[in-house]
Amino acid sequence: MPNSIPVLLATVTLFFAAGNPQSTSSACGKPCASVNDCPAMMICDPYGQCNSDPSNTHISVCPVAPGCNPAQSFVYTAPTIDEDHCATNTTYYLYDCSPPVSRRRPNPAILYYIELDNGSRCEEKKYQPSDLVASMATGWYNYQRPRGACGRNVTITALNGRTVTAMVVDECSGMDGCTAATSFYPPCSPKSLGATQGVWEALGHKISEGIIDITW
Repeated sequence: MPNSIPVLLATVTLFFAAGNPQSTSSACGKPCASVNDCPAMMICDPYGQCNSDPSNTHISVCPVAPGCNPAQSFVYTAPTIDEDHCATNTTYYLYDCSPPVSRRRPNPAILYYIELDNGSRCEEKKYQPSDLVASMATGWYNYQRPRGACGRNVTITALNGRTVTAMVVDECSGMDGCTAATSFYPPCSPKSLGATQGVWEALGHKISEGIIDITW
């Protein structure tokens, strides 16, 4: 998610969420061959099951994982910059958890584009667009303590079969979004990674695509 965008005065209203804020769809986990087999606002995930679209952090249809529910929700009331940024009068959910990490099979996620020219949570070093580095969703980032996932190498695979190994140097925060600190982008999905242009190109994708499905 790029940093170079106008700064606006954002207004948000916070709510504490008790459990999942929306009813679970009966289609969650339904076998599918394509997105056409799933209801609106759902995807056919890499395991062939209907699931929530993780790119929509303002929609919570299926549980992220057992015990992983939104920590808070808020309504963003500032003007919308464009379709990639927070939308006015929209409710967003904040997550401090992610699905359990599987070591037996790939972990499905979405991939954002990020710029780290102002340093990262792991270190103050500035990274170039060509550097193969990544960020991880809050729950995954905090999976390894005390330094989180800093310095961990992850192998990222796109749906086209291409893979690349990147080093984790930052957190893709699921507990902050729609503020000046996040350049008015929505909170990161609890099932997401972020990566530089070099990673995207190694996967055979263009950053103009915005968000792509991956496994890691």
